[in-house]
Amino acid sequence: MKKNLFIYIIPLLVATTWSCSRVKEETTQTQTAPASAAPAPETAVNQLPDLTLTKINRSQLSARDLKGKVMLVYFDPDCDHCQEEAKLIQANLDAFKEYALYFISSAPMSKMQQFAWDYKLAGPNVNLAYATPENILRTFGPVQTPSIYIYSDTGKLVRAFNGQTPIEKILPLL
Repeated sequence: MKKNLFIYIIPLLVATTWSCSRVKEETTQTQTAPASAAPAPETAVNQLPDLTLTKINRSQLSARDLKGKVMLVYFDPDCDHCQEEAKLIQANLDAFKEYALYFISSAPMSKMQQFAWDYKLAGPNVNLAYATPENILRTFGPVQTPSIYIYSDTGKLVRAFNGQTPIEKILPLL
C-alpha cells in the first residue's frame, strides 16, 4: 500500500515543484475545447471530471455533479504562481459571480484555508476542496499549478489553462 502511494505522490510532487519553478512566459499554455462542425445538441455531454472532492465541512461530492457554470482551479498553497493567480482572481472576483469557483488542492485543508484567508478568496460562489494526489493525477495527469478549467452551464469544457495565466485571457471567456 505504501509503495503504491509513493508511486502516485512522487510524480505529483515532482510535477508540482517543476511547474512552480517555471518562468511565467514559459508556463502559460491554453487548450481549447474541440470545435464541432455541427451545433451542439440541447443536451451536451458533461465534460466535468469524475473527481471526488472533499469540501471544508468534510462533505464529499463529484466534480461531475456540479451544476451551472463552473471554474476549477487546481493549485498548491506554496506555489508562487498560484499565489499570483489568486491575487488576480480576487481582484476580479465580481467578474466570476456567475461561476461556482472550486479551488482544488491536495494540500492539507488547514493550508488551503490559510491560502483562502491570505488571498481573500471568499464569497457564496467560492469553494475550497481537497482531492487526493492519486485522483488529481488520474484525472488531469501531471499538470502544472495553477491550472484553470472553465466549464459552461451544460458541463462542456470551454477552455483549460495550464500554468499561470494572465487574467486578460480568462475574463473574456466568462
